[in-house]
Amino acid sequence: MQRRSSTGVLVSARRLARWGRCVAGFVLLNLSLTFASIWPTLGVRPSGELSVELALCVVALIVVRRHWDGPSRTALRWLAGGWLLLVVGRYVEVTVTSLYGRDVNVYWDLQHIPAVGSMFAAVADTWLVASATVALLAGVIMSYLITRWALGVVADATKVRGAQWVLGSVAGAVLVLSVAQPLGMSVPGAARVASPVAAVYARELGELIYEMSGAGVRDLGAPPVLSSDLSRVRGADVFVFFLESYGAVSWDRPELATPLAASRAEFEADVRETGRGVASAFVESTTFGGESWLAHISLLTGTEVRDPATSVRLMAQERDTMVKLFGRQGYRTVA
Repeated sequence: MQRRSSTGVLVSARRLARWGRCVAGFVLLNLSLTFASIWPTLGVRPSGELSVELALCVVALIVVRRHWDGPSRTALRWLAGGWLLLVVGRYVEVTVTSLYGRDVNVYWDLQHIPAVGSMFAAVADTWLVASATVALLAGVIMSYLITRWALGVVADATKVRGAQWVLGSVAGAVLVLSVAQPLGMSVPGAARVASPVAAVYARELGELIYEMSGAGVRDLGAPPVLSSDLSRVRGADVFVFFLESYGAVSWDRPELATPLAASRAEFEADVRETGRGVASAFVESTTFGGESWLAHISLLTGTEVRDPATSVRLMAQERDTMVKLFGRQGYRTVA
């Protein structure tokens, strides 16, 4: 009787340990593809979101377990390597977006990597470069081993029918949520699915092909010809200020224009009494509610820029700008 009881306790302990490893591996894999950036640093933090890639991976592991007796060790190694690429993609995406306010553009951004590397090598001591290289390699190896372990324990858990049902239910719920969320459907609680990292790679591949074909540069069109001699402002200091305001509504809407009428009339009178002149006009901004730098670069280059991809493409070219025009006319330019 005592022997049976001991055996039962041992089996229960093993089962509990397997469940514990499975939960730990599942949570770890989910965290690895859903973390968010800690602005303005290179650090990351948990976001509380769910990974659609993990849900698809779990479904695939269950299918493989039922039909082919589970993935082989070699398959898990390859899967861990692919997962590590997803982790890197997630890190680059959230970090660049947080720090620079735009998406990664592989075609244009990679062109600056050699220059950045050369700059780092020139200013850093040899021991620092070596230490950074060793730390990077150690981090990659450690990340791979942790990922391989997490995938292994989740795959091992699928040997049990009960675990298959639980994991499959969780994965199915995440997949349903990933479809409902973009459609604006209400979801229970605060559950949210993170943007798929695979979609980031697909987008970057499409942009790379687009830029390498030359279509991106052609779509910008010919640069405007800036040939003014600036005779109308000769001898004057010229300052261009970008004000974070969309002021046209204060003229178009009576409920705003009426209270401002008196102060505007007073301002106009003050300008005339001091022998000054003011000229103003409405300018249609290329953006609204954010990303004001797109409007700034549009004004400075004379090229309509309405999205970050066009901005990056334009900045990578040698085009004439308002600043260069003033420089050619003898102005000391600061921009």
